[in-house]
Amino acid sequence: MIGFPKYINSMGDVQNLKDMYPAELKAHLQSIYDGKDGWIATAKLEGTDTGVTDDTHKVVEVKDTDGTVTEQYQYEFKEDANCFLFKLGFATSADCKALIDSL
Repeated sequence: MIGFPKYINSMGDVQNLKDMYPAELKAHLQSIYDGKDGWIATAKLEGTDTGVTDDTHKVVEVKDTDGTVTEQYQYEFKEDANCFLFKLGFATSADCKALIDSL
């Protein structure tokens, strides 16, 4: 391997890079950690239910071609269970943050 790799796909890769490229690995893991949160659909709103709208909640309306609202969904800004951080093999986001802080 010449230089920092383009792709890191497992905890084994992370462990191998800790000693060789700590600064680059820290920056890479920080970008993955920063992308762990996203807007996740939590419920389909029925009837007259208006949902919750604040800093971490929003309602998304689905409209047909005429502009009529056909469906409404409640979204919440929270940790995405399918984010790449977990695909790498971290059990929790706190584990990733602890590794970042130790580099």
